[in-house]
Amino acid sequence: MLGQPLISVIAVAATVLALAALVVGIVALLRSRREEPVAGGSPLERMTAALQAGDGEAAARELVDYLGAVHERMGRLEGEAVALREHTVRPLQKIGAVHFDAADDIAGRMSCALAVLDAANSGFLLTSLYTRERSRTFVRRVAAGKTEHELLPEEAEALAQALGRKE
Repeated sequence: MLGQPLISVIAVAATVLALAALVVGIVALLRSRREEPVAGGSPLERMTAALQAGDGEAAARELVDYLGAVHERMGRLEGEAVALREHTVRPLQKIGAVHFDAADDIAGRMSCALAVLDAANSGFLLTSLYTRERSRTFVRRVAAGKTEHELLPEEAEALAQALGRKE
């Protein structure tokens, strides 16, 4: 009677032989269906044609080329996605507003300074000054949290609010 370890070795050997026969059968089948590799077409078509022609090396080269192209394209798409995300992240997300009286003879805080900024602290200051004689509106550009013009105290306060500073 054969021992248990010997039976296990025989079973493993039989399994390996069966797998080897399967691989030989697949290779023979592929060689019997030889077709000329497709010169053009997609990389996957060329890889399939190379496999059907029994040219494993050519198929492997096509697969490596295909994966390289996919990797490059994914890198480009990732860069484009990051750029798109940076441009669309709540473009106007920081706001500061101050209501005030522009003239001593007017009450009710009818004038207003409004600062609207994006994530990079760029945007605009919109100031509306109301007096009995007229109403004026000014728009000032803000870049990186700064303006090119001297600001009214109320405008500076609105900008500070938008930037998250206390004034």
